[in-house]
Amino acid sequence: MPRFCKPDVIYKIVLEEDEGSSPLPAFFAKSVSMATHWKVAEAIDREGIDTVDEYFNKNVDALMQVLTGWENIIDPNTKAEIKFSREAILKVLTAKEVMELVRKALYNDTVKVDEKKS
Repeated sequence: MPRFCKPDVIYKIVLEEDEGSSPLPAFFAKSVSMATHWKVAEAIDREGIDTVDEYFNKNVDALMQVLTGWENIIDPNTKAEIKFSREAILKVLTAKEVMELVRKALYNDTVKVDEKKS
């Protein structure tokens, strides 16, 4: 059955550098249709982008189309869990991590959250 017919399929993504951490920081992504995949791929394409601001904003916009949340993203100063939001992504993640999450979200959506390790 096409993923479009199962819009509630969510899977877990772990950043490569976080593997083996405890607690394990993880991100939740939704399965997307080809149309959304296409939009995300276009958003992260550098061609035609004139400014650094535009480049980074498009990358975060692309990530927000596939991510639904996260767990165990802890503020090192307060030890409190950081609430998932676009603004938090800008403060918490590096550009490299954003691209890793986009890549994994688009190409690793074949198993459910309880089966997924990375």
